[in-house]
Amino acid sequence: MSRHQRLVLAVAVALLLLAAWARFDRIDAQSLWNDEGNSYGQSLRTLPDITINAAADIHPPGYYVLLAVWRILTGESEFALRALSAFASLLSAAAAFALGKRLYGDAAGLTALAVVAVNTFSIMYAQEVRMYALLALLGAASTWALIDLVLSPGRRGTILLTAATRALAHRLPQD
Repeated sequence: MSRHQRLVLAVAVALLLLAAWARFDRIDAQSLWNDEGNSYGQSLRTLPDITINAAADIHPPGYYVLLAVWRILTGESEFALRALSAFASLLSAAAAFALGKRLYGDAAGLTALAVVAVNTFSIMYAQEVRMYALLALLGAASTWALIDLVLSPGRRGTILLTAATRALAHRLPQD
């Protein structure tokens, strides 16, 4: 590993530690508020009941199912419940680094990581028992997948992009 690579890695680790501190610091200082209580309540249901009840909600059931499993593994304290979002947010920061580095190099990756590490919205949603931090992570992961698709050589990428474009075009209103 070159000196430059070691420096980039050291800065990235330092920024991830900063991000972790910002997300976990005082994560359990407040009790659950209304929407968090709803998430917790959903996680207490059986998996079939989560799906049925989520159908009446505007949010899909995936987060509630994940939270139910997480709650069984980690417990029901404010810290334990919010830690799922904190870890998802921390992974989003790492994904921002990876995306920036992949697309534009080390400096862009570190800049993206620094921005996400101290972003107040990212920190706020990392400390809530809600699906928003997971949504950010899934957004970053789907962006990575799209980049893979676009940059993949051969017919697979072309076929999938064409199919996705046609599916979207079919759903858009026509003038």
